[in-house]
Amino acid sequence: MRNGEMIPGSLPPLSEIRELAQQNLRALPPQYRALDVEQPYPVRFSEGLQSLRKQAAQLIGKII
Repeated sequence: MRNGEMIPGSLPPLSEIRELAQQNLRALPPQYRALDVEQPYPVRFSEGLQSLRKQAAQLIGKII
């Protein structure tokens, strides 16, 4: 990008982008590639994120 405009030729061809995306998908474990999941992906909030969330809630006067 230059001055908010795309520089011609700065991106790889679509075929390379597609191949990289396919490689990345193949690298995922099968349970994360499935459209229907048996168990949800485990998500945990770090202590830092929990602290930021609490601070933000306090700033707007909301109890978490």
